Amino acid sequence: MSNGISDEAIAAYAADLIDLEGRINELQDDKKATYASVRDAFGKRTADALKLAIKRYRMDADKREAADEVDAEADRFLSIIRSPRAPRATRTREIIEEFGPETGEVLQSSQDGTSALDHRSDDISTTSLAGAEGDEDRQPTHAPRYEAAE
Repeated sequence: MSNGISDEAIAAYAADLIDLEGRINELQDDKKATYASVRDAFGKRTADALKLAIKRYRMDADKREAADEVDAEADRFLSIIRSPRAPRATRTREIIEEFGPETGEVLQSSQDGTSALDHRSDDISTTSLAGAEGDEDRQPTHAPRYEAAE
């Protein structure tokens, strides 16, 4: 006996569960055959719509309402996306930082398509974090080089 359950009881439960699994598999096969019949007679779209309707029918009311709200919002988004008046996002060129191969410092990024390595200088380059040029929020893009004290 394990946890107060006899070996005979475990065997009986296992036999019942095995029988139920077999019946479930048979029912699932019947379900697949039914959907195949609908698909053959009316097409894939109708079979898929029926499957979705059955799924929604089986949902509890709160889940069904939430799914309907999501569908309504998705339909609204789709109509906005398809609208010829919908503003399109402008494509911007992504600025990718480049790193010096020797020091690992961040090199000044380029806007004109040339490599940042071509624009490297020994002074401390700065970039604005939040505002226009000349703002006090500018920070160095790489650490200054210090000579080792001897």
